[in-house]
Amino acid sequence: MCHAELRTWTAVNGKEVEAEFVSNEKGLVKLKLKSGKVFEVPLNKLSIGDQEFLKNKSPSKETIDEEAQFKFLPLISDADVERFAKGAIDYNSAEPTDYTGWTKDVYEDRLVELVQWKNGQPDGFAMLWYTNGKIENMSLNREGEQIQSQNYYKTGEKKSLMITAIGLNAWHKNGKKAATMRVENPQSLEWKFWNDKGEEIDQEEGEKMLEKIGKRN
Repeated sequence: MCHAELRTWTAVNGKEVEAEFVSNEKGLVKLKLKSGKVFEVPLNKLSIGDQEFLKNKSPSKETIDEEAQFKFLPLISDADVERFAKGAIDYNSAEPTDYTGWTKDVYEDRLVELVQWKNGQPDGFAMLWYTNGKIENMSLNREGEQIQSQNYYKTGEKKSLMITAIGLNAWHKNGKKAATMRVENPQSLEWKFWNDKGEEIDQEEGEKMLEKIGKRN
C-alpha cells in the first residue's frame, strides 16, 4: 500500500485536518493522522478539491461521476459567519503576509467580504455579499488557487458554479439551465447554451446571454 505525503484535507463544512492518504474504496476514504491513527471519512463529505485530488491520484480506482461533482457547497451558517468575522482582521488596514486566519472587508458597518487565509495565501472559504445582505459568491481556495466558485442572484437564486479543471454550469433566474462548459482538454472547451425557455441556442447568442447573466444582479 502506497502512502501519500502529509496534506491538508477539507470537509464540506470547512473543517480541516492534516493527514496522509491511505485508501479510497467504496465511497470511503481512509486517512492517517500524524499520531498514526487511521480514520474513515465518506468521499462526498470531502471538498470538491480533495475529491478531484483523489480522482487524479487513483484513476484506476472508483471514479467520481462528473455531474455528481457539480454540487453547490453548503453555505456557511450565519452563526459561523458572525464568529469568523469577530476574529477577522481588517483587510484594508493590514497586509495578510504569512497570515493564517480570516480577513474581512466592512463598508458602512456592513460585512461585504470574508476570506480565509493560510500562510499568507487565500486558503479555505471566501464569501462576498450584496448590499441587501444576500450572498453573492462563495468560493473555495487552496494554496492561493481558486478551485470552486458558486454565484447567486441578488434575490438568492443560484447563478453559476465553476469547478477548476472540470467546468462550469450557469442558470437563468427562473432556474432553467443557461450554459454548461466542460474541460475536455486544455485546448478544448465544450460549451452548450439555452435560453430561459429551455431552447438550445448558438454560441454567439449564448455568449452574449452569459455576459448578461454574469453582471451583478
